[in-house]
Amino acid sequence: MAKTIHVEILSPFETELSGEVESLLLPGLEGEFGVLPGHALFVSQLRPGILRYAIDGRQERLVVSGGFAEVHTRGVTVFVDSAEKPEDVDRVRAEVARDRARMKLAAASPTDEKLHAHLEEKLARAENRLRAVREREAK
Repeated sequence: MAKTIHVEILSPFETELSGEVESLLLPGLEGEFGVLPGHALFVSQLRPGILRYAIDGRQERLVVSGGFAEVHTRGVTVFVDSAEKPEDVDRVRAEVARDRARMKLAAASPTDEKLHAHLEEKLARAENRLRAVREREAK
């Protein structure tokens, strides 16, 4: 069995990663799921979270804001709305975005489900960006 799997992580503006990885951990809608070489074929929607992958025995991370992943015969293709390395996250900007989303969510009409979903996604993205910063700082 192969020891690596080919992964393409694509955002609307660039290829975030194209290469061989040992493993991949993705933030699925039902929770995190892993992909190893030889994994069964499938497609899954992604939620905002931290995508993790192993290259040469070291763990790398990307903060993603949703999308989907396809495991196919040639490897894995991950399409994300946005991706950011933890070291590129601006903590202050992420804290402001989190606080703003919390305030807007608290003030939003409970019957406006579309607005609630949009604000919850913004809040999740900001919180995941901050979680990635904390994980980086804990190293």
